[in-house]
Amino acid sequence: FPVSWLSNLSIMQRLDYSGTRLDNAKAEEEAWSDTWSYWQINTYLFDIIMLSACFIVVVAALLLYLKFGRRFNVEEHQVTEKADFLLGKLEEANTELPRFIDIDPAAAGRIHRWNHESASDFIAMIMGMTYSGVVTANAMRPKDPLGTDAEIRLRVAASAKEHGATPLGAETMRLLFDVCGEGYQSISTDEIVAFAKKHPQIFSEEMTAWQKTLSTDVGRIKVFDPTSFKLQRAFYATTAIMALLGLGFAFIGGNALLAFAFILAALTIGILGNYAPRRTAYGERVERMIEVLLNKACASEHVSEDVAKVLLPYAFAH
Repeated sequence: FPVSWLSNLSIMQRLDYSGTRLDNAKAEEEAWSDTWSYWQINTYLFDIIMLSACFIVVVAALLLYLKFGRRFNVEEHQVTEKADFLLGKLEEANTELPRFIDIDPAAAGRIHRWNHESASDFIAMIMGMTYSGVVTANAMRPKDPLGTDAEIRLRVAASAKEHGATPLGAETMRLLFDVCGEGYQSISTDEIVAFAKKHPQIFSEEMTAWQKTLSTDVGRIKVFDPTSFKLQRAFYATTAIMALLGLGFAFIGGNALLAFAFILAALTIGILGNYAPRRTAYGERVERMIEVLLNKACASEHVSEDVAKVLLPYAFAH
């Protein structure tokens, strides 16, 4: 209600409580202006700090990638010369290729696929064992007139003990003949399929165990740099944190600039994490050697049957 209604107040009292407050209006406006200025300065300062932190994280991730994630360079002419030497030895004396590169076909497939599991690993391993003399493979009568779906029978070779077996080879033999073959020294591809359909749980568990043995074998030969894989996990964790912060700035803080910066940084670090894993220098040479051997064999017009038998498991694993 208007102060003029209070008749018991004097004129001075009415002026003091009239609501005009002319005496302190300037001070209040200055205080409001200062408060707004401080708030703006703090907001800009917070944005600068957050953008600087975002920039530092991205630069640090890039430096770590260049230090621990960049692939080793391979001397191309040395690889080519050795590949020509190996192919020449294979043509002349039917020398076993694994003796030179010391890598099973299944392990070679893992090297090519960055240690990712695949059903082709087991098949490539069996193909390699048939060439090395541990297992014999004989094609049976085709199921159709065109011969596109022939059944193959696998048997333990008489010279299996002479050739010796690696831990991975022994596990392959156990899975193939003791588990799927139920103790028999002979099994066909159809019988393997029938066992997998009849006992899917057992087959899946046994195949998982076999893949673990292969992973152990790949780790033993040290073809991958473990530091780079740890770096990848750290990059992915940082990507998740940066993305969450970006979404928080977007939907909670309402700061479009910081949201864009943090989400962009998360994408950058995620891309670096995807390419962070690397092979060791030895693994890079082995991978490049197999690629050169396969490319030269495919480009050659005359490839002997012995060379094809040696290279076929590695080509299948790739």
